Amino acid sequence: MSSTRIDSTITAESTTLANPNNDDEPMFVVRVLLQRKCETMVSIAGGPQDLPVDEWQIAQHSAVVEIPCQLVTQPESCLVYLAYMISSFVFPNDSLSNYVASRIASFAGNLSRRGCFGFYLLAQVRVVEEIVDEVDDDDDVDESNGAACASS
Repeated sequence: MSSTRIDSTITAESTTLANPNNDDEPMFVVRVLLQRKCETMVSIAGGPQDLPVDEWQIAQHSAVVEIPCQLVTQPESCLVYLAYMISSFVFPNDSLSNYVASRIASFAGNLSRRGCFGFYLLAQVRVVEEIVDEVDDDDDVDESNGAACASS
């Protein structure tokens, strides 16, 4: 059985960066960091939780996106712009780029409504594919490698 989990964290930092094209406009910058990981877990039927067996990183990508000032105050336009920019650089998957873009647009919109103008956002997104192997109650689990061994 395989499933995908998405963990995302968005943090903001005030900045005095000015738009190079217009010194009166603050700069809004988003850095998106994507990590793709794969985890293998063993699930023992009737057991309380899955046991981690192996974990490895598949890829890591990063992109920096500047958000024009007028888009930050317009959530729909900001969402479309971010989804396009994020899918171009980092996420080929449309649903994933839309999910990340909506989180960032919402976060940026909330900041601008509170009067924060000019900020640097860091969006860390971890996509974890979990592969779970089920083991019956009457099987033993070899803890050295997590593999199921039939009882003798």
